[in-house]
Amino acid sequence: MALDINAGSPIVTGREDQANQSPPQFIETGDGGAVVTPAGFGLMLAEFVRQGPDLLLEAPDGQQVLLVGYFETESPPAIMTEDGARLSPDLVLKLAGPIAPGQHALDGDAALGEPIGQVESASGTVTVRHADGTEVTVNAGDAIFQGDEVLTSADGNVVLVFIDSSTLSMSGDSRMVLDELIYDPATGKGESAFSALTGIFAFVSGDIAANNPGAATVDTPVATIGIRGTSIMFSLSEDGLKVSLQTDADGTVGEVVLTNDLGVTVLQDVGQIAGVSSFTGQTVTVEATPESLSAAGFSPAMVQNLLGAAQAAQQTYIQEQSQQEDDAGGEDAEEGAPEDGEVQEDAAATEEAPPEDA
Repeated sequence: MALDINAGSPIVTGREDQANQSPPQFIETGDGGAVVTPAGFGLMLAEFVRQGPDLLLEAPDGQQVLLVGYFETESPPAIMTEDGARLSPDLVLKLAGPIAPGQHALDGDAALGEPIGQVESASGTVTVRHADGTEVTVNAGDAIFQGDEVLTSADGNVVLVFIDSSTLSMSGDSRMVLDELIYDPATGKGESAFSALTGIFAFVSGDIAANNPGAATVDTPVATIGIRGTSIMFSLSEDGLKVSLQTDADGTVGEVVLTNDLGVTVLQDVGQIAGVSSFTGQTVTVEATPESLSAAGFSPAMVQNLLGAAQAAQQTYIQEQSQQEDDAGGEDAEEGAPEDGEVQEDAAATEEAPPEDA
């Protein structure tokens, strides 16, 4: 049935705050490039809801935008803000979820594949939307899976530990999709790719970044962050992306590579902050002063809260893994050793055996 794009009544989404919803703004989706949302629309924290062939975007303040025919196009377009932040079609499809949400829910975690990590700690409300469309509130010790979308409440905070020993901290009102993490502990080979939309984050790289240069990335609406064996703080807001290279817990420093449509910027100095405001904008670096750090969201308290927690979680994980390997090695050695009774019986048999004839 054709959709009446002149209708002005709110679209029912099932949200509890329907009374605050404003009449939707309709945008025809074509094959002519990216779709640009209206000025002031909160795209990065919006709900992405399938409405048949259309895509409904609903911002936290109740504003609605309906992209007519979005899922009917052969190649769905990227969605952009007027300020030049961009969400790729692949990410949009993940945020919209599957056509039939929760169809594998009865299979439990088995349908989600092998975990790629777990929640080290969580405060406030931390919500995870799995790739099958199911939604859960997570706590410390819960598993996380490839394709999970992680959201924190305004008072929320979460630390995630991944199977390659990398760690991630997220502040309140943060949103990230764990697109992919593939890792072979036997060889150290692997790759990880996450997508961050908004919030303040600390990331401490693990074995993937250490053994596979360029294989650990975080996509953002304005640039891709390439992480090469280091710790970083980064923030995403209406002003764009800010990145601060940090010193690892062992005192070493790696580098960060920022890439967007305008080129590549390499950050190797902990005394700088790199900022970029749009995917077609130039990356600008400034000196890391107390004022510039606070303006970027990297106050001493925030660094201690996020980065300190991420680095501590990594050290704990590495120690636990090492202990498990030691325990497994000890068990293998004990299995190969003869039991006490067997040793005594062999010794007694040797003593009782008569000497051979000369």
